Amino acid sequence: TFDWTSNIGVDAVFVKAGSSGNFYRYDPPAEATADTGLHGQVNPANNKFFGLSHLSFCYDVGPPPPSLTVSKTAQATFTRTFEWDIDKSVDPDQWDLDAGESGTSDYTVEVTKTGHVDSNWAVSGVITVFNSGSVAANVTGVSDEVSGVGAVAVNCEVTFPHTLAVGASFTCGYSSPLPNGNNRTNTATATTSDGSSFQGSASITFGTPTTLVNDEVTIEDTFAGELGKVNDDETFEYERTFVCNRDAGVHSNTATIVETGQ
Repeated sequence: TFDWTSNIGVDAVFVKAGSSGNFYRYDPPAEATADTGLHGQVNPANNKFFGLSHLSFCYDVGPPPPSLTVSKTAQATFTRTFEWDIDKSVDPDQWDLDAGESGTSDYTVEVTKTGHVDSNWAVSGVITVFNSGSVAANVTGVSDEVSGVGAVAVNCEVTFPHTLAVGASFTCGYSSPLPNGNNRTNTATATTSDGSSFQGSASITFGTPTTLVNDEVTIEDTFAGELGKVNDDETFEYERTFVCNRDAGVHSNTATIVETGQ
């Protein structure tokens, strides 16, 4: 004999023993979750129960559970701002001339690209929820999370709860600032009314900057005008002639990086 318990309702149990068996029916009147003392038929040769051969439990099979496929994109963006230095010199920087005499000075403007600073790290993308199962799914929500940052707000094209037909899909958009350029993992989760959850992940990897600031700058000179545009170290040279007495006095001369004001 044997006892049994179950975490789902059982309609009947068939006990095979010897060449036949006993059929224990519970539903109707109602499903059972436990019973005791079940056995096979009596062996007439010894008036004892036949030894148990195998047991069959009969229960209602519900619909298959929902199955969703969640996929996502993760576009990493950030800004790179380049830093510059500028220096100017003149040789000679003083003339001692008699009336009518002239002198020519050589001006040198040196522009140096000294480095860069990165900022405005962010991620954005699209989450796609696809019903890859065999039954309609009652989707109760979609969430998104970035490792090391936490939850990210999503904006879906449907409202929840949403019944998603077999083979159908919907999308959600998301975007979030990030504290730095560390590589991270972005994970989206879709939940259904039966308590199931389905996830999809994408890597957040920062490569080439998506926005460049001051990668190229313009150099202007108070005497020579616009010297040119540069995207790397550059040296500009020009001459200026002074005539006595017309140019007596101090002649200030400034070269400027237009974009940074240096």
